[in-house]
Amino acid sequence: MTTTTNLKPKILRFGPIRYAQDTWKELSEIVEIVESSAQNREEFIQELKNGKFNDVSIISRTFESVNITGRIDEELVSLFPKSIKSICHSGAGYDQVDTAPLIERKIQLSNAPSVVDAATADTAVYLLLSCLRNFQLSHHNLLQGRWKKEKCAGTPVGNDPSSQVLGILGMGGIGRTIRDRLLPFGFKKIIYYNRSRLPEELEKGAEYVTLDELLSQSDVISISQEVQL
Repeated sequence: MTTTTNLKPKILRFGPIRYAQDTWKELSEIVEIVESSAQNREEFIQELKNGKFNDVSIISRTFESVNITGRIDEELVSLFPKSIKSICHSGAGYDQVDTAPLIERKIQLSNAPSVVDAATADTAVYLLLSCLRNFQLSHHNLLQGRWKKEKCAGTPVGNDPSSQVLGILGMGGIGRTIRDRLLPFGFKKIIYYNRSRLPEELEKGAEYVTLDELLSQSDVISISQEVQL
């Protein structure tokens, strides 16, 4: 007689979950979701030492979960049960996770680098155009009751994109999406600085320059990369 078991793999989930409730509901049909009751790193470490997650195979964490567990570093990884096979980080970067001990333990790490590219680029484009056209100042002057008293409520004439050189500092996923959003506005020229030059097919006509050249030539600079000036 042969018996089989159909145990669902267990996922340790760290929230908060704000936008993926439907996905997690669907996922719960094929996995068992467990959660930590820890309120801080010390309590989480105690849970690990007590063997609470000994049969968990995957850890899913959000960016905000660092407030509970602290950074996923060598100390925590050393306490992970042998059952842990992967960590799924719901964020673009993985600076909250020390990769070296994970490599040593052969634990896979994934992130989500492009999820917020579009939303971030939309916001950047809105702010950039608002500055060029003095939208925010116009709105402020209008609320101050200056519309009937002064021409254009006293707001100075804005700048047309066609007269401007746009510099993009950082041409990763977000920087490239910002460029794509701004191409139809007809900037006089688009230049960019990146840690390394992009392949020509990814540049889409943007010109690669040094950081000093970008700072000296640009009328408008969009920053999507950390850099020490």
